[in-house]
Amino acid sequence: MSIVGTRPPLISETNLYEPRHKVSTNTCIDQIFMACQDLICGQFISGAGGGGFLQVILKKGVTKETLRARIRELFQDSGVDVWDCEILF
Repeated sequence: MSIVGTRPPLISETNLYEPRHKVSTNTCIDQIFMACQDLICGQFISGAGGGGFLQVILKKGVTKETLRARIRELFQDSGVDVWDCEILF
């Protein structure tokens, strides 16, 4: 899971993850997003095939360490983790 940090001004409150659907076609993706729903204000799926990435925008005051602790607690050694990323303009 990639973290883009707190919501930049160009990102609206719109949820970027499957805006037409409440769930994806992958229950693992749904479980990950449900597990951290209270920590994020936006989410997006990118990539395909061998894994892909779930990007999230953290709510104000939430740190990536908080998200990482939640993910590791729930998904343990499954390979789901938090990775750093940045938005380049």
